[in-house]
Amino acid sequence: MTTAAEKERLLVVDDAKDTLEVLRRNLESQGYQVFTAPGVAEALKILEGTHINLVITDLKMPKVSGLDLIRHVRENLKHRSDDDNGLCDSGRGSRGCQNRS
Repeated sequence: MTTAAEKERLLVVDDAKDTLEVLRRNLESQGYQVFTAPGVAEALKILEGTHINLVITDLKMPKVSGLDLIRHVRENLKHRSDDDNGLCDSGRGSRGCQNRS
């Protein structure tokens, strides 16, 4: 059995509570340790104190976009690990996310 310390840590950021809950449940059932945040400010607090392997974020959110969050992670938190990654989803297909970040 895998311990929590061995699990990949994912951060899911979305302003839709239902989406956060569905993603959390599905990812945890696959063995990931999942942190959730309803916005970028909350996500940054988690990122400051926790090593995260992958950030999954909604693209369109109030105040600050998911794309801005991914850029911030890449520019400011890259030193923590070579495997920090981000994935954004607009809910309408994520073709625009792939090349912008």
